[in-house]
Amino acid sequence: MTWNTEQTEWSMSYRKALHLFLQQGSEASLAPSAPLGEKAAALGLETLDMALFHEKVLIPIVSPITSPTDRNALIEQATCFFMEVMVPVEKTHRGAVKSELRVAQLTEILRKRTKETDESNRRLTQSIALRQAAEETLRKNETSRNGEIKQSGRLQSRLRKQAHTLLAAQEDERRSISLALQNETAQTLCGILIRLLSLNQSVCNSEASLQKGIDTAQHLMKKSMRRVNEL
Repeated sequence: MTWNTEQTEWSMSYRKALHLFLQQGSEASLAPSAPLGEKAAALGLETLDMALFHEKVLIPIVSPITSPTDRNALIEQATCFFMEVMVPVEKTHRGAVKSELRVAQLTEILRKRTKETDESNRRLTQSIALRQAAEETLRKNETSRNGEIKQSGRLQSRLRKQAHTLLAAQEDERRSISLALQNETAQTLCGILIRLLSLNQSVCNSEASLQKGIDTAQHLMKKSMRRVNEL
């Protein structure tokens, strides 16, 4: 059915009223159903069109409900609202309903709709079961993933500690080498200084003694440079 502007406005009012009626539960009032029924009759809406629209509005409401008992109770409550809305509509169609052909047609339509509703409920139940199974699988995967994340965190913590220990050992080794280098260099430079002072005292002595002192100082300098390079 193609809805015109007024019929579309009526469908929005019906949807809103049905939602409010179902939310109120046992305290819900059927008072809003009468004006909706009178408006539907004035707009010339047919029973089948209204039944199809009612089902279209109801399916998204009951689909998230996993309990069959709660779902059936909600469907029965919605049916009561729909039947009250249909009262003014059926009054305007009473003459046509008296026709045996019309009665047979409506009976067949209702039988088909009942069969389709049962099939829809069956598919809905299967869909809910599949969704629950998928949610359970997701929960298991999430648990496994959380375990892997925790294990990875523990491994990273151990690696950080090992890296810290290695860096500390390397730093200790560098300090030890630096101290050894300083000590040896200081000792060598001290030896060179002493040798130079000795040369200063013996500068007036023989040329052989002077050359020997110079050779000794060069030897100490080369030894110091070689040791620095090694470290």
